[in-house]
Amino acid sequence: GTGLVAADASCNGGNDGTLTSMDPASDWVAGRFLKALDFDGSDDRVIVANGSTLGPASFTIEAWVKPALVGGTERVIAAKVTGGSTGFRLLLRTDGTFQFELNLTSVASTTVAQAGQWYHVAGSYDGAKLRLYVNGVKEAEAAKTGAWANDKPLAIGCERQDSGLTILHFRGLIDEVRLSSKARGFSAAPTRAY
Repeated sequence: GTGLVAADASCNGGNDGTLTSMDPASDWVAGRFLKALDFDGSDDRVIVANGSTLGPASFTIEAWVKPALVGGTERVIAAKVTGGSTGFRLLLRTDGTFQFELNLTSVASTTVAQAGQWYHVAGSYDGAKLRLYVNGVKEAEAAKTGAWANDKPLAIGCERQDSGLTILHFRGLIDEVRLSSKARGFSAAPTRAY
């Protein structure tokens, strides 16, 4: 990546993200596979405008992350929420575990993240269960039914509130973010770029 656009590399296209409060000269860095973005934990974020492919009934949200800081506050990897309750959040909790939340139901990892290490984190929803995977291992699941889609943008590196205010900014590297229109299972962490 280069410039102020995080390009959508999927076959759907059109879901490019806009870098906000970021310097493309210094925030595009070597990533897990190609280029990652370095988030400062203060106001850096990528915003992807809502689109028809960003609200599938079943889905997986996943990313490679390398936290620079663990603890202190929650740090959102990616979120698409409205009113704080409808939608999803994938985040790093204050205790260093990862969490996947959908419409206020959440599951947490047993893995405790360490600063400076890469992790593949994925949350999936199939209409009946939430599942959380870390480095290709299913670490948690919970029963959950119901619709989740909303008309809000997808925020990477923070949570964007209805007012447009962004909170819970991630500090560290985020690479290879993918929102898929199916609930994926993993037997190992991906070994290549998407």
